[in-house]
Amino acid sequence: MIRTLWFYLSFLTATFLLSLATLAVGAFAPAGPLCARIAALWSRSAIVLSGIRLEADIAAVPPPGKGPVVFMVNHQSQFDIPIATLLLRERYPAFVAKKSLFDIPFVGWAFRLGKHIPIDRKNSRKAMKSMENAAATAKAGRSIVIFPEGTRQKDTSQLGEFKTGGIILALKAGLPVVPVVLEGTGDILPKGHVTLKRRHTVRVRALPPIDSSSYDIKERNRFRDELHALMNTAYMEMRECRTSQTS
Repeated sequence: MIRTLWFYLSFLTATFLLSLATLAVGAFAPAGPLCARIAALWSRSAIVLSGIRLEADIAAVPPPGKGPVVFMVNHQSQFDIPIATLLLRERYPAFVAKKSLFDIPFVGWAFRLGKHIPIDRKNSRKAMKSMENAAATAKAGRSIVIFPEGTRQKDTSQLGEFKTGGIILALKAGLPVVPVVLEGTGDILPKGHVTLKRRHTVRVRALPPIDSSSYDIKERNRFRDELHALMNTAYMEMRECRTSQTS
């Protein structure tokens, strides 16, 4: 409990101060390199203060000069956003994230200045508009991060079902999809919990890019299912590796 209180007090303070910095910088250069550096610093503070140890293999992520991509990241914990932000900082991608995050004072303002994209999952028309905004952002040259499960998953034994929104975005924008698999975040701060679990290693693996031009819009469900199978296989391998190391 003391560790949890220390984390929240320290992280909320860091979040407040860095949000103010983003507001100051973003007023003149929204979504610019300084905002990217502040976002990376915020992400690092979350990881360091929580005691997370990262083991990342992201060599498959194309360098920024290769053009925008759609990152598909599985979702189990509030730590997924800072971890993805830190590891993908060279690209400074725009996150498609739930609308409620953008309503939080200071934090939400910083998200908006960073040109991230809110999505209202309860309103299908507004959700589709968010995906159109994401497609426009990608076509303008900025990569996108999407959590294809749509929300954090309580079951850490496997990945949840994927939605087709991110797939449609990639197909319409004609962008490659880069799967990024996170394993371990759901063990530290599961959905529905506020108390941090034991210190833990989080493993991250980026899989080779998938050429979306291999599919057409009518094959979006097949694309979704094949992407899910690919990411779930990698996740299960990473999960099994953890189990064998702790047994």
